[in-house]
Amino acid sequence: MAMVLVLWAVMLVLSAAAWFVQRPDRPASLRVALAIGQGGYLAWVAITQFERVGLGWLVVALALMVAVSFRADPVQVFAGPSDS
Repeated sequence: MAMVLVLWAVMLVLSAAAWFVQRPDRPASLRVALAIGQGGYLAWVAITQFERVGLGWLVVALALMVAVSFRADPVQVFAGPSDS
């Protein structure tokens, strides 16, 4: 049971960190590194710990990742090279 709580806590901390890093004034390399780390953690848990955490954990983790991705500045994400 303690391991399940640790897995949930790590997922929530990573999601909260990703939420606060998704701002235009943060370096893109930090956002990319955190997204890769969060994705790697999600994959590791889904592959090796799924029987402990269950489908609910996976659904919540994916929902938080999608919510964080929608928080990103759409102008910055979809804008091309600056003409100025």
